[in-house]
Amino acid sequence: MKLLRYGIFVISFFLISTITSAQEFEVPKNVSFEKAEDYAPYNKDIIAGMQWLETASIAENEDKAEAFSAFFLLWATGTPEITIEAQAYQLDLCEKNPTLLTVIFGGWAKYALENPAQKNNKLACNVAAISSALKVYKNNVGKVMVKDKRLEKLLKKSPKELEAWISKRIK
Repeated sequence: MKLLRYGIFVISFFLISTITSAQEFEVPKNVSFEKAEDYAPYNKDIIAGMQWLETASIAENEDKAEAFSAFFLLWATGTPEITIEAQAYQLDLCEKNPTLLTVIFGGWAKYALENPAQKNNKLACNVAAISSALKVYKNNVGKVMVKDKRLEKLLKKSPKELEAWISKRIK
C-alpha cells in the first residue's frame, strides 16, 4: 500500500511540475542567429515552447503564441541540426486553420530534438508533428480555430491508426 501511495505521489509530482514548467515558458527575446553555433542553445526553448503550445489556450495567450511562432520560424529556417520536410497532406490539413502549419513544423522539430537518433525518420517525425497539431487543435477548436471534419476524424484514430494513415501520405 505504501508503494502505491509513493507511486501516486511521484506521478502527481511529475505531472504538476511538467504542467507548471510548461505554463512558465517565456519566449526568448532579442535573439540573433548569425552563425551555425547560435542555434543549439535555443533547442531547449523550442521543446519548452512546443510543450507550452500543446497545452495552452491560444485565445488567452495570442501574443505569446504569435511571439513563439515567430521565434520558432526564425530558428527553424536556419538551424543546422534538423531538417523539417513539408508534405502536401500537411498543407491540406491546415487549409481551415493555417496556424497549425507552424505547429506541425514545431512538433516535427520537438520530436527530432528529443530523439536525435530518429531525426531522419520521416514517419516518426510526421506522426509527432500531426500529434502536436491535433493537441493544439483540440485545445483551441471553437475559440481561435474552426472545426474541421478531417481533423475531427484524425482525433478519433488510435495511435496505430494515425501512424498508418500518415504512412500512406508521406513521400
